[in-house]
Amino acid sequence: MADLHLDRPLPLPPGLDDDKQDWLRKAPLRALEKAVTAAVKKQVDFVLISGDIYHKADRSVHAFWAFRNQMVRLSDAAIPVYMIHGNHDPVSAGTNYFKLPANVHVFPPEGEAVWHWTKTGGGWIYGFSYPEPAYTETPYHHYIKQHGGDFHIALLHGQAGSDTSHAPYAPFQPSELRQLQMDYWALGHIHQRQLLMEDPPIVYPGSLTGLTRKETGEKGVYEVRMPSSGRPDLYFLPCADVLQHTVVTSIQHLYHMDEWIQSVKRALPETEAHILLTVQVKGSGRLHQLFRQQREETAAVLESELHSFSCTLMRLDVQTASSTRDTNSPVVQDILDLSGREETRKELDQRLEGLHMHGSIRRHAAFPDEQTKEELLKQAADELLLTLEEEVE
Repeated sequence: MADLHLDRPLPLPPGLDDDKQDWLRKAPLRALEKAVTAAVKKQVDFVLISGDIYHKADRSVHAFWAFRNQMVRLSDAAIPVYMIHGNHDPVSAGTNYFKLPANVHVFPPEGEAVWHWTKTGGGWIYGFSYPEPAYTETPYHHYIKQHGGDFHIALLHGQAGSDTSHAPYAPFQPSELRQLQMDYWALGHIHQRQLLMEDPPIVYPGSLTGLTRKETGEKGVYEVRMPSSGRPDLYFLPCADVLQHTVVTSIQHLYHMDEWIQSVKRALPETEAHILLTVQVKGSGRLHQLFRQQREETAAVLESELHSFSCTLMRLDVQTASSTRDTNSPVVQDILDLSGREETRKELDQRLEGLHMHGSIRRHAAFPDEQTKEELLKQAADELLLTLEEEVE
């Protein structure tokens, strides 16, 4: 397992009662408990944790206490734990408020190889912990293969060099890891489940729970079975009872809200987990004006319609366009042409730069990228077209 982020605050919409907020925010702790329960039930040889147990360098007392308690459960079941620290919880930061039980081995920043005895033999486990949050060195020198052993397993918290979705901490190339001749790579840092290579398996199990709306799908851990010969077998075990899910809908050819609400319901996944739902609304059509002018009321109606589902509406993301865009009116074409002119873009840049000169704005908001600027111009054009529609009516 990897990327537990036990003390990461879960952003929640306003209006939830205290009990529901508390239950949702404890989702990472319940996922860890479920993973440990599975390990105990299956009597695994050992558990691997590939970094970012905590989200903050200054660990939360409650998160550390909860983690320690689960490690004690594994100790009681005589299951060793091998773990590393990542960029969010480097060994140089934070305080160990509680002593971890003796079954937990934390790899040091200088790295090491540890021998582990099994019932049928033994093998080497390799790893290193981040000494500081921004560790950008290549990690290969920490993984010098030792002699002997039935298996060689490596823990690494880092990022493949071709992936630009996260900060390039401990950057590596899968082809370079393969040359180190390990039997299995237990990775951390990327929150989406990924198999980078099959032989040997180079695996991101993903985060234990989905803590942002981008971290969709089932979350959990891998059970890895090491045969006496051949490649390891991987079995994914879902652990999260709260899932992030995004539904993309269109108002194209829709005439009534009932039709749109039904399209949302049909797109919900079949799962026993509670869904944290983001709904995107796209397209152009008759309902555009309603979504633009009464977004909050529309969201409230949708929430009421979803009461029979185990679901919390996190966000209603309206990206609709006026159907007026599709007409050949000279006024409409003038508005669309104006939003696409280079002079308009330059004026937007000047105004944004002026706003960004203010210290309070600069501290709390990054300067918009080109995609954001395009969206601002599109929204401005849509507002003008919406005003035009209202005037015509």
